[in-house]
Amino acid sequence: SNFDNIVKKLEKLNHFTKNDAKVYLTLVQYGYLSPAEISRYSSVDRARVYDSLNRLVEKNFVQREPIKRGAGYKAKPPSSVFFNYSKRIKEQDSNYY
Repeated sequence: SNFDNIVKKLEKLNHFTKNDAKVYLTLVQYGYLSPAEISRYSSVDRARVYDSLNRLVEKNFVQREPIKRGAGYKAKPPSSVFFNYSKRIKEQDSNYY
């Protein structure tokens, strides 16, 4: 499926696990979701969803929005996320050499 093809492409990027890719794409597709909803729609185990969300928030791919009980999450727009991500990678590479 198209979803699986995109997951594979995201996996090829640095620091993207298969679950991270599924969680991110699910949020892009559905918008604002709770971890339980992400788990249901992405078929990723809920404990793994939390791990992926923590990584994605840290990398600025996903925004965490506190609510009364727990938190909801939404994906940042792919265009801005990947532009900033590629910029950061280039900066890291130039600092390395």
